[in-house]
Amino acid sequence: MAEGSGRWTSSIREVAITLKDVKTMDWKIRLAAIRWLQVMVQSPEGQSLIMKSLVKLCRPLQAQVRDLRSVIAREACSTLTLFAEALSNRFSRVAPILTKTLLLVTGSGNKVIGGYCAKSAFDIVRNTESPKSIAALVTLTESKSSKVRDNATTCLSILLEHWNPSTWLDEADTIGAGIKESIEDNSKQTRDTARRAFHFFQIHAPEAAEELKSSLGERALSRLQYGTVTRRGRAAGSTAGKGARGSMNQSTNLAKAGQQLFQKATSSSTPRRKRK
Repeated sequence: MAEGSGRWTSSIREVAITLKDVKTMDWKIRLAAIRWLQVMVQSPEGQSLIMKSLVKLCRPLQAQVRDLRSVIAREACSTLTLFAEALSNRFSRVAPILTKTLLLVTGSGNKVIGGYCAKSAFDIVRNTESPKSIAALVTLTESKSSKVRDNATTCLSILLEHWNPSTWLDEADTIGAGIKESIEDNSKQTRDTARRAFHFFQIHAPEAAEELKSSLGERALSRLQYGTVTRRGRAAGSTAGKGARGSMNQSTNLAKAGQQLFQKATSSSTPRRKRK
């Protein structure tokens, strides 16, 4: 790998160009490029090269997540899950914008693609501690879409459960504002998720939790204190990524074929494009 690192770096550039061109580039070539990235991120050498190109790959991957073809969106989401799991906090540089994109797509109305995006967003938050993601998540708790609000609240719950508290304690007031917004939500599902988030918030930031409780009206406070953490809430925080990992495993099995297809597709001097 070391001897051919220049060739692989060039291939990553080609992948970025391929994935950026969503209007004219054949979807099968884009799919092969996505699966090639899945292969690369599973080796230390590949991770090193991808790290150098994360910013360059960010917008192209955003474009694939937004693609209306479900197989493209699914594989793009699986790739982001792989990236987050393999790179961990090294993925934090682009995690905020990608997580926000994924969550916004969950409110698009396409339930299948929205499901892929939600699970990928949960996996990114679980595996990558990125403090800059917090403000974006809290902002999305005010979205017009109930799906986006609930998924953003689930992300807050996940980070409170899985991140090192030292990573987010400086943002406790911001997180508290997000929990307050969600506990006052009209959706029972979002309120249930907010109660779970508050459970972990209270453990690590008791003073901020008391301030949050004191800011709530009687009705919202009763909602916060009602019942215990639901089994459904635990499922949202702890098992949300299982579907994404199942899709990821399927993608990995197909990755080698995708690598061969991409290399074949890019072997000529000019990428093949659709006829207008």
